[in-house]
Parts: sequence; C-alpha cells; structure tokens
Amino acid sequence: MFLSEFPHTATVFTKTLLNDEGGGYTEEKNVLKTLKCFVDTPSSNERFQAAKLEYNFDRYLYFRYNDLKELAKDMKLEYLGIEYDFVSDFEDQGGQQEIIRVAIRRCR
Repeated sequence: MFLSEFPHTATVFTKTLLNDEGGGYTEEKNVLKTLKCFVDTPSSNERFQAAKLEYNFDRYLYFRYNDLKELAKDMKLEYLGIEYDFVSDFEDQGGQQEIIRVAIRRCR
C-alpha cells in the first residue's frame, strides 16, 4: 500500500455541548485525528440503489485499516470544510486488513 493512494486529508472530531451559564449551550469541536484518506463520489447507480432502500449517502471514504482503531461511528468528519457523518459500518475491503471503506453523508 502506498500513501499516494490516499491523497486527501480529513479531520475526525466529536462535538461536545457545554453549558454557557446563560441557560443555553455552545458546541465545542474536539479534533481527534487527521486522517490520510481517499474520498470518492458514488456512481449514479449506487445512489439510486441506496435511495430505493431509503439509505442516503454522499461519498465513500477509504482509509488505512490501522487507523480504524481510533474511529467510531458516532464521530464526525470534516473534508474540504464540509462536515459529514459516518452512515455505514466500516467495511474491510477484500478482507486483507489493509483498506477500510465507509459511506459518509453530509450533515444537514
């Protein structure tokens, strides 16, 4: 595996609600990891099939298997200034424990 296979960089983070002592809350972004990855757009057919199942996603994220131990589905991802949620299970591509694929959806 070559790092040139992962030309993109994304930031993985969580959000915490903090009491602002004025009766409200503010969000704090906690950056957990900078991830070398490959972000890909699904084909029209993949989007169509997902929509038929009422399972919408915007992109696929590919990254190294070794980075998986630091990630969880309840985390968020920022790529090119856009926030995404993880919406699928982390899938081991080819079963070789080298590359993971996960579907991500733009936060609304």
